[in-house]
Amino acid sequence: MANVLNTDKQIAVIAALAEGSSIRAIERMTGVHRDTIMRLGVRIGKPKPKKPGRPRMAKGEAKGSIVPVRFSPEDRKRVEAAARASNQTVSAWIRSTLTAAIGA
Repeated sequence: MANVLNTDKQIAVIAALAEGSSIRAIERMTGVHRDTIMRLGVRIGKPKPKKPGRPRMAKGEAKGSIVPVRFSPEDRKRVEAAARASNQTVSAWIRSTLTAAIGA
């Protein structure tokens, strides 16, 4: 017969984990070893949500270079307004406008 934790103890461990009890506290309460508690938590638990942040770019996309440009406050407002009017980010608007002007 396999060495399996009975269902009542599994429920008790999962409930304690859901309450936010520490692994060692659960070990003391239930008599279940902390490694078993961790294995059960990993098996039952959800994967960690991804951290918010910069999205990954496709392999060829990340090869571009950054060109620093300074705008006067008036020019910046006009660029932002034009980007907003075309429902684009400022970067995307500048990129599309330059591409159209160059004819690439």
